[in-house]
Formats: sequence, C-alpha cells, structure tokens
Amino acid sequence: MEARPVISEIPGHLLKNSNSAEAEEFKQLIASTSKEHSEKTVKLLNAMFNEDISSKEVILLLKNQSDCNMIVRIQGKSFYNLAVPAKNENFMVINKGSYTLTSNVCDVVYTSKKEISKSLFLTINNPVPAGNNIFPEKK
Repeated sequence: MEARPVISEIPGHLLKNSNSAEAEEFKQLIASTSKEHSEKTVKLLNAMFNEDISSKEVILLLKNQSDCNMIVRIQGKSFYNLAVPAKNENFMVINKGSYTLTSNVCDVVYTSKKEISKSLFLTINNPVPAGNNIFPEKK
C-alpha cells in the first residue's frame, strides 16, 4: 500500500455544497497526521494477518466510485464515521456486529444494513436517476 498524501484543502469542485457542515466534517475526518496514518495502517496489517477466528475485529474497505466525497456513518453497538474521497477508497478496522451504513452519495441518501462478521469490501457507485433502466436493452 503506497503512502497517501495528507489533504488539507479539498478542491471545491469535488464537493456538491462546499460550504456545508458535512463538507467541513469531511475535511476534519480526512485530514490526518503521518503518525495517525501509520497507526491506522499498523492496525489494518494486524487485522489482515491475524488468523484468529475469535478476533472481534474486521476490516471494512469502502471504494467510492462516485463523483462526490462522502462520509459513511456506521452505526451499531459501536459508531464510526469514515470519510471516503471521490474516486478513491478508505478503510477502517471495526468490531464485528450488525451495522446500519448511511451516507449521502452526490446528494442521494444511501442506507444499507449489514451483519459484518468478516472483512468486507464495499463499492459505492454514482447514483442512478429513478426510472432509468440500468441494464441495456438487448436487440
């Protein structure tokens, strides 16, 4: 895994409403010191190479293929907020359990209930406008 740059200022064109409270929260969540990033990476590697099935932690990797930055709110017995930049990915080591994941994906609400008992890779795409057929018609 290559080192990621510490972003201090998110370009306004990547935020739908760059003055919103969520945009400010995104900036705070994504900004990290190299020490925090190193600690997070160590935790990830420990979780990856820990083969103990009784471990209470799993890896949640989110890939954001949308055109908008987002904050994924992970709610269950424990609560987490994970900032995921547009066209990028981010991860978090969380406790196993039942969670509700919510986010705004380009101003469209995303909600999903997950029973997370093993590591999970979740991809979120651009929202599809209602009424559009996402499967091309066969001729």
